[in-house]
Amino acid sequence: MNQIFAVTGMSCAVCQTYVGEAVSALAGVKSARVNLLSNCLTVDYNEKLIFPFQIVQAIKKSGYKAQVQSEFAVSVQTVQGKLHRLSAVF
Repeated sequence: MNQIFAVTGMSCAVCQTYVGEAVSALAGVKSARVNLLSNCLTVDYNEKLIFPFQIVQAIKKSGYKAQVQSEFAVSVQTVQGKLHRLSAVF
């Protein structure tokens, strides 16, 4: 399962690395991709082994704030990204 998390408090590449390593170390996490510019984390995980709240806890333990992004927020970000790319073309 893929889930996007909003992460706040990251200000540099080291922060990005800390968050990625903290989540990647969790049992059941297949991959964790942190985007510093958009302050989000995309996690591919096995929902039978780990739950989103455990991922949020790991992020908080590493010193940052996090929350699961709703599907609506993810959809809005996707649309905004596509509009931005289209506006660059025209």
